[in-house]
Parts: sequence; C-alpha cells; structure tokens
Amino acid sequence: MGWFYEKTVPTPPEEYVRVDHGPLRKFVADVLAAYGVSKEDSEIVADVLVTVDLIGIESHGVQRLRRYTTGIQVGSVNPKAKPTVVSESASTMLVDGNSGLGQVVAYNAMEMAVKKAAEIGVSVVAVRNSHHFGIAGYYALQAVRRSMIGIVMTNAEALVAYTHTIGRNVGTNPIAFGFPTRKPPPILFDTATSIVPIGKIEVYSKEGKKMPHG
Repeated sequence: MGWFYEKTVPTPPEEYVRVDHGPLRKFVADVLAAYGVSKEDSEIVADVLVTVDLIGIESHGVQRLRRYTTGIQVGSVNPKAKPTVVSESASTMLVDGNSGLGQVVAYNAMEMAVKKAAEIGVSVVAVRNSHHFGIAGYYALQAVRRSMIGIVMTNAEALVAYTHTIGRNVGTNPIAFGFPTRKPPPILFDTATSIVPIGKIEVYSKEGKKMPHG
C-alpha cells in the first residue's frame, strides 16, 4: 500500500501522539489474536485499520478496534469464522461471511472477485452475514493493484433521516471506485451516501467538538 499513502499522510495536530505504523500493526494484530483470531486474519484487519489511518481517515482506522473486540466479547462476531461460497458461476459468487470480522470477509471476497475477473473480464461477488469492514476503498484498491477497476459498496444500519423527516430511516451505505493510472497514485473515490459518515460524528464527539451546521 505504500505507493498510495506515501504522499498523503496528514500532519497530526500537536496534541496527537505519533506511532510508527509497523509497531501499530503488530499491536492491533496481537490484540485480535488474544481474542482467538488467527494470525492471518489478525494481520488482514490490522493492515486495513492502520492503512486507513495512514491515508488520513481516522474515523475508520485503529479507533474502530474496540468495536470489533466488543463484538467478539458479546458474541455477535465470530473470531474464527471463515467465509464460505454459497453459490457461484463463471463470473458471479455469493459468499457467506458466517458472522466473521468484516475486513476478513471483504478482503477474501475481493480476492475471489479479482481472480474471476482475471479469467472472465468482469465479476460480481456478493456477501452476506458479515460485519463492519472499515473503508470500502481499501478493497477497491485490491483490484487496482492488479490493474483492474474496483467497485465496492455495502449497506449499513439505519442511521440517516430522509430529507424533511425526523428519525433514522436509511443507512449511510458507502460506495467506492478505484481506477489504476499510468503513474501512481491511483484514483480512489470513497464516500458515504449520506452528508457525513457516522464515523466523523464519532470523532467530533471523542474530541469534544461541535458539529458544523448542516
């Protein structure tokens, strides 16, 4: 991933503590391993979270670790789950995440999608029974690294009110597009379909800041 975040690492505010990404990856992987997650799966989650922080999207980086460990503690996330193929054709596949960590499920699903696309030219892989997977753009870049276009999207719990309504009705439902370019970095468009992702609101809350109007 270095070719992508090398020139985009943000300068942290003075009150932040700088942590080298290598030890941070190991820390995250070690925490997950302590909860029974395999070494391979722990490293996948750690790479997603730390890479996201390096890109500068702190709302979906290592601060999310607690959410995943809590999910394991209460039994909503299966730390030992492995994605299984429910059905497939030459260019399509349905994967069951078996309540596993979202990063692990999404990473493996995209690897399957890329493999099929390399053989057929295009592929669509759908996932069910998974969990929060961080940023969609990480998985789009899996395709980009193989000189392919990657499109990743997901549903989310009801967090957003329709215009002129009160109450949560629809999800933030993120979507990402990744395109290879002749020279790095690639083009990556990654966004929630709401005005703001819930993670940004959580960051404002954690830092004691007021949300901007609108």
